Amino acid sequence: MANAEQRTDGDVPAGVVDLLGVLAYGELSAFGRLAEDARLAPTLHLTGELSRMAARELEHHDLLVERLRELGQDPEVVMNRFVPGFEAFHQRTRPATWLEGLVKAYIGDGIGYDFFREISRFVDEESQEIIAQASATGRGIVAEGRDVKGLYKKARAGELKNFTGIDSPYEPPEAPELRVDTAVEDAE
Repeated sequence: MANAEQRTDGDVPAGVVDLLGVLAYGELSAFGRLAEDARLAPTLHLTGELSRMAARELEHHDLLVERLRELGQDPEVVMNRFVPGFEAFHQRTRPATWLEGLVKAYIGDGIGYDFFREISRFVDEESQEIIAQASATGRGIVAEGRDVKGLYKKARAGELKNFTGIDSPYEPPEAPELRVDTAVEDAE
């Protein structure tokens, strides 16, 4: 939790500052990992995809840092509290191959995004919006790799227009008729 010097002026609880700080450092850490993993990618196309993912992580980091500044916080001080935990985790889970790095990025970051999405329901509206923006992954490498119909290939060639993840962003539904929360519900 935030110490007395880092508490906000009363409008935003210190726990929100900590949440923003851990997210901001997580995004910065993810940028570095993905940039390293991009060098191991087996094709130039995948190197580019991972590099774009890394760039998005840095953009997300910048959003969170700006929110910390809006709250009167020093982002470096807030984030530094979380560096040892992240570094210890990454040291113990260092991937040996490109594929291991990709799996780690999707599974590890996916779990983190799910957690932060859920916990963000308990923070102020402005911080909630920033967390939602920072949690938008836009990751399509796994889906593209499983595309047996070749739709991604056609979209990249310009044969399919407005293809989500290629030339059209994913837009989550505002009011879905069905929502399966896999954190608390079984797929069955």
